[in-house]
Amino acid sequence: MDNAEKDTSHIDPEKLIKEIKQLVSLPSVCIKVNQMVDDEHCSAADIGKVISNDVSLSARLLKITNSAFYAFPSKIETISRAVTIIGGDELRALVLATATIETFDNIPIDVASMESFWRHSLQTAIVSRLIAKKCKFSHGEQMFVSGLLHDIGHLVLFQKYPELEKNVLVNAILKDKETHDEEINVFGFDHAYLGGELLKDWDLPASLVIPVKYHHQPDAAEEHKLETAIIHIANIVAKNYQLGVYARDFDKLEIDKTACNLTGFSNEMYDEILDELPVQYADAVELFLPKLSAA
Repeated sequence: MDNAEKDTSHIDPEKLIKEIKQLVSLPSVCIKVNQMVDDEHCSAADIGKVISNDVSLSARLLKITNSAFYAFPSKIETISRAVTIIGGDELRALVLATATIETFDNIPIDVASMESFWRHSLQTAIVSRLIAKKCKFSHGEQMFVSGLLHDIGHLVLFQKYPELEKNVLVNAILKDKETHDEEINVFGFDHAYLGGELLKDWDLPASLVIPVKYHHQPDAAEEHKLETAIIHIANIVAKNYQLGVYARDFDKLEIDKTACNLTGFSNEMYDEILDELPVQYADAVELFLPKLSAA
């Protein structure tokens, strides 16, 4: 580790975001779709035409929307039809999910298991979607992408400060502390804050930015509280699931009580999610992370 990496007093998260943008940036089609969804003058056909110009992305989106994972009653044959049926906000979420995975998948990171990272991220995304459905929150795909991207700040830190972030993970285990607390001690901020700032810099809506930024501190979110509560809970459930903690002891989950109250998350809901997660995860791996084998 060089001296520059040992000294963390100079690390400015805003400057770090600008540096990482030179390595990773959203594809132009993703940026355009993001803008068009928020433009009331753009129709489903307009959005569909832009996405359709990217043959690879169009094929993946149609495969996803016609999969058992979504189980729509009739086949969706065009992107414009997908926009109409799913909705602009939800399709934007799917575009963002596929684009981000491909964007970060091209960054070489040697100090972390990318397989483990994406497995946890995808499981969090699925649990987020399930919780949204069970608490009757209509933007399930938005929650899916928030869950998928909730730890994206880790990838930035692994890329820019690999040894420091690796030591953070090790020390958190040795000290029996949460990783984000150890990051704050070392960097002055954590991966959640950094991830939120990156999504904000990408000009994504606050409904995506805030849940990522505050998923470890849901009480700190001044708006989009329900979305933040969902990601907070999903992260904990997915973490326990990935560690093999299958004992269905709801009381041992260290979940913020306010988040439980906002979502109605309960022992019964927890059991239902654990029953549904394996099948949905297996389907989602094939769609979003084809390089991985379903677990």
